Amino acid sequence: MKETFKENLIAYIKACVPFLSSVIWLLLMMMPLHVPLFQMIKPDVVLACIYFWILCFDHSMGVISVVLLGLLCDMFGNVVLGTHMAVFIVVYVATKGYALWFNAKPFIVNWLGFALICVGALMMKWAILSIYHHRLLPILYIAINCVSTVLLYPLIAKVNLWVYNRYLLDDEAIHEQG
Repeated sequence: MKETFKENLIAYIKACVPFLSSVIWLLLMMMPLHVPLFQMIKPDVVLACIYFWILCFDHSMGVISVVLLGLLCDMFGNVVLGTHMAVFIVVYVATKGYALWFNAKPFIVNWLGFALICVGALMMKWAILSIYHHRLLPILYIAINCVSTVLLYPLIAKVNLWVYNRYLLDDEAIHEQG
């Protein structure tokens, strides 16, 4: 049976939801806050989104989406072009490799897995930026960002799970459950 234009468009929009929700999270985190403490705290919400969507809906968060998100983060974050892209690709490969194992576990295990990936990713970003600037950058900023990212992950996961349930579940699956 041939699909109609409307069905194809809906399928395409559904496939873009993980990418678009990650961009919305990025834009929310880039909003200027006029609180002195928050100038230093910038959680890497896109990293959390990539991890979540690969575990939950991996076929819509492909390498192209990860590369585009990395480039957007580099442009908005005022860092060396390609830094986030490289980090996000490594996170994509690492998460994709363990997605089946993590997906069947309770949330606390996913959260601890994210914490490990977050530490590795932010240390990689610190190393890339230190090499670029030809000196070791202060690690306190990275540590604060890592802790804030890990602590914010449950909220990001809950909102993304709401988006998944609201926009990505098939109508047939909802009717079968009800």
